[in-house]
Amino acid sequence: MNFVTPENRRQTPADANNWGPRFGLAWQVTSKMAIRSGYALTYAPSVLQASGTTGASGMEGFRTTTTFYSTFDSMRTVYATLSNPFPDGFNFPPGRTLGAATNIGLGIGESNFDAYKNPLVHQWNFNIQHEIPGNIVAEIGYLGNRGLGLVDGDGTFQYNQLHPDRMKLGADLLRIVDNPFFGVITNPLSALSRPTVEYRQLLRPWPHYTSVGSFRKPKADSIYHGMTLRVDKRFSQGVSFLVAYTVGKVIDNASSAVSFLGPIASSVELGIGASKLNSYDGRLERSISSMDVAQRFVVSYIYELPFGQGKRFLADAPPVVKQLVSGWQINGITTLQSGVPMIVAALSNNTFIYSTSQRLNNDGRSARIKGGSTDERLARWFDTSVFSQPASYTFGTVSRTLPDVRVPGQRNTDLSIFKNTYFAENKLNLQYRVEMFNAFNTPQFGRPGPGFGFGNFGVISSTAVAPRQVQMALKLIW
Repeated sequence: MNFVTPENRRQTPADANNWGPRFGLAWQVTSKMAIRSGYALTYAPSVLQASGTTGASGMEGFRTTTTFYSTFDSMRTVYATLSNPFPDGFNFPPGRTLGAATNIGLGIGESNFDAYKNPLVHQWNFNIQHEIPGNIVAEIGYLGNRGLGLVDGDGTFQYNQLHPDRMKLGADLLRIVDNPFFGVITNPLSALSRPTVEYRQLLRPWPHYTSVGSFRKPKADSIYHGMTLRVDKRFSQGVSFLVAYTVGKVIDNASSAVSFLGPIASSVELGIGASKLNSYDGRLERSISSMDVAQRFVVSYIYELPFGQGKRFLADAPPVVKQLVSGWQINGITTLQSGVPMIVAALSNNTFIYSTSQRLNNDGRSARIKGGSTDERLARWFDTSVFSQPASYTFGTVSRTLPDVRVPGQRNTDLSIFKNTYFAENKLNLQYRVEMFNAFNTPQFGRPGPGFGFGNFGVISSTAVAPRQVQMALKLIW
């Protein structure tokens, strides 16, 4: 693309119609009660702006890759080995010279020129606040969020997938037949340059390409409904606290296993969470979001101990005693939250229609296990017997995320203790502080093994949060 004319001054077209209205309402019902509500139409950055303009996520341009082919006939004959992975050399970018024949016999990817459109997000809320005795404000609220045209995680759409009806052909899909492209497609790196080819390749929408993909399409959507409870005591008489509780649900059709509120997912979960089961039916991706936290309770607090100078107790103690007991303060944050939904992965992809994933079968029973000792739960977090590897030429029955099994939640308390010592007519403050992360050394267990057929399937063998850490500091404030 050139940038020398007024019409071509950007890398992509600009989405210039992002009209984002906001509406708000506040009503003071009584001197102690207020009702608030609001709505906003907002926009997120486009995939090209958010992910840069290089590689598969942006302006692909004339780029190419050299694919490792271990076999051309489903491992009947070994073609390339680790000692000689590219026996026919490398595939170099041809530039513009081949026109529409660029990469013929290999895989192509579209450049996402429709990805410049900014994702659309509707947000709305309604809450009631009431002041209660003790300088405390209580609030109950409802939150809603609807996302449209969202960036589809790290998912790749395979447009060159066979239609699912072709699975009825069964093993005939793998039958070796004469290759009509032999002698026409001559690139030695292409499986289509061989005299024979698997029958299924010739049934693809574009049989002269091994793949036709698109990366991070703005096709995802989400919906969230939640209720919040909040109790806030403003600082007075040496005490302040904020208690917040949220219960909600997120449903989407694209999130992978990365959760910003939970342990990092494994590479297996990332792959199965981002892969599309069937490019012809996006409805199969709809499930509880992999980032859904059903319940979250957080309390933060500050408490100045009532001892010493100007306090309730020992205010008239001898100077040395008063100096020792004055200025102590305890601060903390306690978080309790449920885990995010579990993702399980099939042992292999045996659909044989070039879909990007296959899911496990479920026998109709819930995999959730209730009760049991800690050791028992770590060794068997969910009932693995309800799952099975699906038969070849089927998709599997399990949803993208499990609706009834979640990874371990979070229970954590961070504490700090301050001692403020004032001198020089209160112009200087020597502050001693002790800070404890995961103060009670509560185990935060990691995610169970997600891969069916592996020894760690359903087994928790790691922790997600470091054990208790303590640090001390001495600070002079003036």
